[in-house]
Amino acid sequence: MPEITFTTADADRLLGLADQFLEDWEQNEGKGDPECAQRRKEYDAIRPIFVAAPAMLAALEVACSVREAEMAEGYVLEGDEKTAYDQMVAAIPMTQEDGHVRHDR
Repeated sequence: MPEITFTTADADRLLGLADQFLEDWEQNEGKGDPECAQRRKEYDAIRPIFVAAPAMLAALEVACSVREAEMAEGYVLEGDEKTAYDQMVAAIPMTQEDGHVRHDR
């Protein structure tokens, strides 16, 4: 399976397109449209998460590599600590070939 690369520049471009779409909608047929206003509220709520996603993924990658080093030294997670780690790892997109995170910086 070929590796799919999605760069931060791609994300910035898509966010810019979404910004422009909403601005155009609001200035034209969206004036006074409750659906347009609702979509703007939703987008304004989620946009900061999209912007922060590359940094969040980088932090998760660091946490995973620290945990891998701990495992190599025999440190065992238990209880809530293990549950939190398992949930974090499950949220990271990984390739099927080798289990490594694919993301540009």
